[in-house]
Amino acid sequence: VANTARYVRVRNTVFRLNYRHIGALWDFTGSTGYNFSDQSYRANSHRQFEAAAGRITGATVDLDGYSQFLPGKVTMRNAAGQVIDPFDLNNYLFFLNGASGTRDNDSKSKSAKFDAKRKFFSDRTNFSVKVGASTAENYRANRNSSFNPVYVGQDGIANNADDSFTRTPFSLLNAAMLSFPEPRGLQQVQVPSSRRGWQLYETNPQWFNTQTNLRTDLRTELTSPQKITERLDTLFVMADFAFFKNRLRVVTGVRYERTTDDGRAVLQDNNAKFRHDAAGNLILDGAKKPILIYPVASINNTTPEGIANGIAEDALVYQKLGARLQKQYAGYYPSLNATYHLTENVQARLGLAQAVGRPDFGNILGVTNVNQIDFDPASSATGSALGTITTKNPALKPWTANSGDIRLEYYPANGAVISAGFYRKQIKNTFATQNFIATKEFLANLGLGEEFEDYQVNAPVNLPGTTHINGTEFDINTPLASFTPLNFARDIRVFANATLVHNKSPVEGDFRGFTPKLINWGVNYNRRPLSLFAKWTLVGKKKVGTVAAANLGAAGWNYQAERLRLDLSGDYRLNRNYGLYFTIRNVFNDRDQNYAYATGGPRYVKFAAEGEYGVNFQFGIKGNF
Repeated sequence: VANTARYVRVRNTVFRLNYRHIGALWDFTGSTGYNFSDQSYRANSHRQFEAAAGRITGATVDLDGYSQFLPGKVTMRNAAGQVIDPFDLNNYLFFLNGASGTRDNDSKSKSAKFDAKRKFFSDRTNFSVKVGASTAENYRANRNSSFNPVYVGQDGIANNADDSFTRTPFSLLNAAMLSFPEPRGLQQVQVPSSRRGWQLYETNPQWFNTQTNLRTDLRTELTSPQKITERLDTLFVMADFAFFKNRLRVVTGVRYERTTDDGRAVLQDNNAKFRHDAAGNLILDGAKKPILIYPVASINNTTPEGIANGIAEDALVYQKLGARLQKQYAGYYPSLNATYHLTENVQARLGLAQAVGRPDFGNILGVTNVNQIDFDPASSATGSALGTITTKNPALKPWTANSGDIRLEYYPANGAVISAGFYRKQIKNTFATQNFIATKEFLANLGLGEEFEDYQVNAPVNLPGTTHINGTEFDINTPLASFTPLNFARDIRVFANATLVHNKSPVEGDFRGFTPKLINWGVNYNRRPLSLFAKWTLVGKKKVGTVAAANLGAAGWNYQAERLRLDLSGDYRLNRNYGLYFTIRNVFNDRDQNYAYATGGPRYVKFAAEGEYGVNFQFGIKGNF
């Protein structure tokens, strides 16, 4: 049983300046902006551990039946075979489950853009030409630290009867959690309090060993920091034509984008823990094995000398912010959009475009772990027999997509909108994580030397082949008066829209987060000074991450189950400048469910977890001047 609690602080500051001039022949628009934000996670500074837990060792658990979400009757026996109550905290030993860490995330962004539009008029056609430029720079950085003491109790020995919750000088029970019922009718579980655990540490610090995990805590400060700056520079030219007395409108243009990335993360050089000669070559023993600077027997987590040797070895192996990412890529992306009025109430749209998708920072920046396996200079080994590199891929290309869509829209006289459309995308250079042999070019992107050539690399790559995505969209937005003559219906609109998507991609393609089904529907009441809005959202099942074969018997996926949410919002105008507003997210406190399974897995093992995140309320006063 465990309890996790932390304090989260988020600050976000935005400055923006906009300019707009609309003239008879010329239009000018421009803007500049600056944003900085920080997010921090804390526990110890608020006098609590981030996690406190209880455990029973050597126990046997029998489950009498099961349902989709819960086991049946639970019977637990201790090592002596005696039946014990797993829902009573006094039957557990107190321990700290994981580190109490701090996390800091910082981001800054600045941007500027300007465009100019020239309009031309004639008896036969009207058209305009627009040109513009923009630049945007985003900086992100994160760093962690940890404090992970081991509870040893009065006798100074971890994980024995002395660590029982019944032996602490005051109760560590989290009484506040007893007022929250367990989900799906589960019997109430008693959990320890992370705040009371910290109180125990303050009053009896000798009961906690802070040296065992000191090396791990200090290593976090070396391995966790990352920072990256991404700059995007763009130029575009666009032309807007109207033909046949404005029945046909064509907008076409081309956009140039240049992306520049510069980032740093930890470099893990496992060879640095071995002895080298004056020329920098590894010193090998008679068995062609390298000789450790700090022998294995000299490193431990129990003696001051052993702990100090481990910390010194980590200082050699982990180079804080030692791996550098530098890359730049650019391209031209044309587009064409046409709208034709078939009748006064019906119009057809056609869109053709080429788009680009940049890799996430997590795919191009992260820990680089170099591990040499074969140290014999005369060996001809390659691949994993020679050595391995686990890393990200700074050379990862963005994916590009050729897309086309058609849409038919109907605008009845009652103010409704009804539309249907179809789109297709052909995507190249999709992402997947694979093994491959290191080349000089790839190593140069990581800042590694040619001595690591022919190592086996595990990193994200661009896949050959083409991914095809087909989507169908439907939308209706209409006054309720379309369906009933009652007077109240004149102030109410109802709407519904749906997007159904199917993709066909290389089997290795990583499309986590891809949503195959999205449906919204709702109602909007608007009669000054009151406005109310209700929206239901149905999101289809989607992949969210891979699951290793060791956990499932075969490699599989983690899925987010289909979920339905209701959100409410409204505002009331007090006068021209001020009003009251409210929003309520996830009105019925619906849970997020996750399933983890491989192809062919039985139904009863698919459910993995569910999270209850509560109902989010916001209300306040808003104004404009």
